Amino acid sequence: MIDYDDPEFPQPGEMLGRIEYETFVAAGDPGIRLEHSADEWEAISLNYTSGTTGNPKGVVYHHRGAALMCYANTLATNMGRHPVYLWTLPMFHCNGCASSGRCSVVAGTHVCSDRCAPRRCTTPSPITG
Repeated sequence: MIDYDDPEFPQPGEMLGRIEYETFVAAGDPGIRLEHSADEWEAISLNYTSGTTGNPKGVVYHHRGAALMCYANTLATNMGRHPVYLWTLPMFHCNGCASSGRCSVVAGTHVCSDRCAPRRCTTPSPITG
């Protein structure tokens, strides 16, 4: 587990993990070469849920499924080309990769906030008008 201590949104309590986010990022290799998956059916994530039954279960999400959900989500929401999308919910809540992916599929701009506060979302800006 990696902890993030947000100075703009202080929370009480002790760290749960053994490493802090900024320390983790600083230890990364800037020269690493990323490899694309050779097989679209390879796992992209493993999700655990208790679902509606309360019994924990794991679900494997693969690259093909993630891509297809991005396309389907784009069509289902009728998102046009080059949108500017203000995120007010966590991008990956419930593994909602298709939600964040749909904006990228249509060459959109993601506008992210470190948290959603009503005043920040309603204050006039280039995004909210």
